[in-house]
Amino acid sequence: MMVIFYHYPIVVVFLGWLFYGQRPARVIWPCLVATIGGVALTASDVSSAQSSGVLIILAGALVYSVYQVIGARVMPRTDLLTGLWMVFAGAGFSFATMWLLDPPGIESTMPANTIAWMAAAEIAVVGTVMAMGAFFAGMKRIGASNSAVIQTFEVIVTIGMGIAFLNESLTGRQVLGTVCILGGVAVLARAESRREAAMSPQVP
Repeated sequence: MMVIFYHYPIVVVFLGWLFYGQRPARVIWPCLVATIGGVALTASDVSSAQSSGVLIILAGALVYSVYQVIGARVMPRTDLLTGLWMVFAGAGFSFATMWLLDPPGIESTMPANTIAWMAAAEIAVVGTVMAMGAFFAGMKRIGASNSAVIQTFEVIVTIGMGIAFLNESLTGRQVLGTVCILGGVAVLARAESRREAAMSPQVP
């Protein structure tokens, strides 16, 4: 199912081009093809997905793409801590509202013991504050389109964690997909570093 969500880098590229005139460098197109193709190879099969689930995932990808494009536009105008504060305040308000409303079909529970609270704290600090801080800091430097492509690297991390902790096996298709993703990210990162070196002022 997650392969459907990971079409969002293409949406980010076109939204940035459509609304902000951010014409991407030519190298981003083969990178997009490689990373999306790699995700398709490494992700689960979606042939049995229900139509309602597909629509929800497509809507989520679109919303996330809009969020990323707006974030890339806003973050250069503010400092990192202020931007993170705004994002986390909005997320906290949304979760608190859902918890208070307690809509049917969406269970809201608090951690039941010390271990659960420690896990929640780790997710909050490492998986949210540190991860989002690194994400916004990177996006502020290289833009939404390049960030969207590089983010597909998380598929490889997911596979690695599954092998290390859940005893999952790695198929030949997943190996090929991993190579495609890493190749797309590496080419894009090299092109971006060259662009920054060309734009930086020369020190006599």
